[in-house]
Amino acid sequence: MEMQTMMARKRKDRDVKKLMMGGYIVEYEDYSQDTIVVDFKGPKDTLYEGGAWKLRVYLPDNYPYKSPSIGFMNRMFHPNVDFQLA
Repeated sequence: MEMQTMMARKRKDRDVKKLMMGGYIVEYEDYSQDTIVVDFKGPKDTLYEGGAWKLRVYLPDNYPYKSPSIGFMNRMFHPNVDFQLA
């Protein structure tokens, strides 16, 4: 395995582990190491408090040098957020 690929894999694993340790529910989608689903709750003292959302996060092979692709799997009404079907 190429050194850059190994380093990217370690970085992905470390970042996913940080999400899990941060209290988020994180699952790999379809046994893929590149796509995760993250469940999170709305922050306290905001309009989103009490809400729950699900994100699909695709981490490309050359992550972190290329940005992840992130999309909401449930409805989120915000001008800067795209909606993806599950």
